[in-house]
Amino acid sequence: MNSIPSLLIYGEKDPVYEIGIADRIKSLMPNSSLYTIPGEGHFPHEAEGKQMAGLITDWIKQTYRNETIPTHREITSHTG
Repeated sequence: MNSIPSLLIYGEKDPVYEIGIADRIKSLMPNSSLYTIPGEGHFPHEAEGKQMAGLITDWIKQTYRNETIPTHREITSHTG
């Protein structure tokens, strides 16, 4: 699991999980990227859908810039 590129997106004002949780998860996933959405809570994808889509798109382009983007089937076949 540690070698799979992962994108973590966290709402800065999440009332459910403190920012320390996102940092801890990131530390356990060395091949991950963590983005914090300023001013957002537990559901940043609802309030900031366009920003979220942009972050995801940019991350995919950056992560797989010299590769063919794997399909869901290819990704899940590596996880067991």
